[in-house]
Amino acid sequence: MLYFAKKKANISKVLVLIHSPHTGPRLHYILNYVLKERLGLDYRFAGTEDHTGNGLVICYSEEAVAGGLHIKPLGLLNETGTAARTDEAELCKPYNKITDTSLSQAYPDVFSAIFYHLSRYEEYLAPADLHGRFDHRSSCLFRHGLLNTPVVDVWIERFRQDLERFSGLKLPASSVFRVDAGVDIDSVFAYKGKHVFRQMAAFAKDALSGHTGECLKRLRVLSGKAGDPNDNFELQQQIFGKLKATYFIQVGPYGRFDKNVDPGNPDFQKIIRTLSANGHTIALHPSYGSDSRRNNIMAEKTILESIIKQPVEHSRQHFLRFRLPETYRALIACGIKHEHSMGYSEASGFRAGTAFPFPWYDLQAEAVTTLTVHPFAVMDVCYKHFMHMNVEDAMQVSSEIIAQCKAQNAPFAFVFHNESLSGHRGWENWDKVLSHWCNG
Repeated sequence: MLYFAKKKANISKVLVLIHSPHTGPRLHYILNYVLKERLGLDYRFAGTEDHTGNGLVICYSEEAVAGGLHIKPLGLLNETGTAARTDEAELCKPYNKITDTSLSQAYPDVFSAIFYHLSRYEEYLAPADLHGRFDHRSSCLFRHGLLNTPVVDVWIERFRQDLERFSGLKLPASSVFRVDAGVDIDSVFAYKGKHVFRQMAAFAKDALSGHTGECLKRLRVLSGKAGDPNDNFELQQQIFGKLKATYFIQVGPYGRFDKNVDPGNPDFQKIIRTLSANGHTIALHPSYGSDSRRNNIMAEKTILESIIKQPVEHSRQHFLRFRLPETYRALIACGIKHEHSMGYSEASGFRAGTAFPFPWYDLQAEAVTTLTVHPFAVMDVCYKHFMHMNVEDAMQVSSEIIAQCKAQNAPFAFVFHNESLSGHRGWENWDKVLSHWCNG
């Protein structure tokens, strides 16, 4: 589901004529996304003599067509596969060269620029980090100082305004600001429900490290004298109010980076079912150990579906660990339709240059897929663990991201963890951050 509001006016009769010698799948993909999904316009390809279409003609070729907006292609949409590029600056800053306000000269190739970011072209070429992920420092948006700006959304809005100016038509804005809340449940309990050997090992580790406070907390929770700090789901519901969140649940086997309790735990299952009954979306959080293997992902998805008794169609990778195209293909094969890993663990901002969901284009297959990618802009762990911010700083910096989303009438999507509301291990008062994000 793409989050675009109903159009404010009926502009379905506006037909954009596209003059282009190339009509490959990349161009079709980006025209469908920009013109149809984002601007509410229809289009068709036309011959050089066809100039009808309510005055909106786009010439996407080396040579201009009289009466048409001329966009000179960079060549990206006519190619196949991926290769190192020398036009990165033009793909990251396509509007830098606009000097002709009358639009009588060639317009920058915003179609290629948008495709470059939505397809995640650069992620196919960059080296992976120690978790097998694309590093934000490899991003051209990071290198150009644009990571915290939804550049694709800015470009589309400017393109809409320029089309109005060029054609004399009124093209109303088609989206509204919204908050898209996501909660990752990596460890539903801090102490409860874990195997006796895990309990003993954790207790011994804390005792040997001199963390007597942790030892006492563990004993109080396990003896029933205190509630488990990670079991703060009632507090979450109070903060969310009427807002419905997507809960990403990890049910994979125990491992070095997979620390949740056994999915057969009745208290765990009760929490999941209650969240579902309260109208929240239950989604899969594939384990680190699944490593994009479709059989592993399918096994975990089946476990989660057996608990809530309904299909699971949303997913976000644990540690945001995914590879293109392997992980997305595996998710599609498992019946996942909505993927929510498009963001960074160690930096805030817009990984794909947009705050809006978009269909995934498989660059190796050169085809649009059935998977919708839902980007997020901020994460609690990013601010605390990697950017070393306190509560006040996290609220201030994230407010700048929220302002960017509001300026573009775009969704503000965030990632939070139940551990972050535990009130211990350094997470004191982070409920203020969650409240701030939910209120937009």
